Amino acid sequence: MIRPILFALATLTTGCAFVPFTDTDAATVSQVRAPRPLLLQTDQGQTCNAVRLDDQTIATAAHCVHDQTGITVFEDGKALFAPDPLEHPGYEISAPDTAARWDLAKLRVPATDASTGVLAARPADPAPVEILALTPEGELQSVPCGFLGRSGALVELSCTVNLGWSGAPVVQNGALVGILSARGQGQTAAIAQMSDATGLSNF
Repeated sequence: MIRPILFALATLTTGCAFVPFTDTDAATVSQVRAPRPLLLQTDQGQTCNAVRLDDQTIATAAHCVHDQTGITVFEDGKALFAPDPLEHPGYEISAPDTAARWDLAKLRVPATDASTGVLAARPADPAPVEILALTPEGELQSVPCGFLGRSGALVELSCTVNLGWSGAPVVQNGALVGILSARGQGQTAAIAQMSDATGLSNF
């Protein structure tokens, strides 16, 4: 049983939108909402993270919702039912213990009081990033990661992640730059992967 989440990251509100932007565009965005992790659970027992993009849409890793039913997202103590996830058209699974290309999915969920604001997304720079993840108990984990480089549609990071963190937002300079696609148990420790957040605008 997931306990209600008892914390909130600071947010700035100005309507509802998910907007890709570059540094030059940032000056035109007067207020930007900070990415914050949410918990996701399925009837099959899959537990992952997610992030709200706008007042009706949440993003997570596609492998978290692939062939899953009864998907519920927990936000500010509220359980939000999320039917029919939409997976990125480039999503594919090459092997059970490896991350998939374009490991991205979107889910339609109702708005909550904390869901307003503009969420900025952009490509990651080759510099450190931060993973914001929730434990199944709703505790926030902030994990700094080194940027190792790109591997096709995925970006490799140098840090250790836990099971259940897949789908968590990866942040750099206040913007969403990736969705965590955690490495499998049979792979090298202290290496994580993320899908480029800009791929969320492609489907």
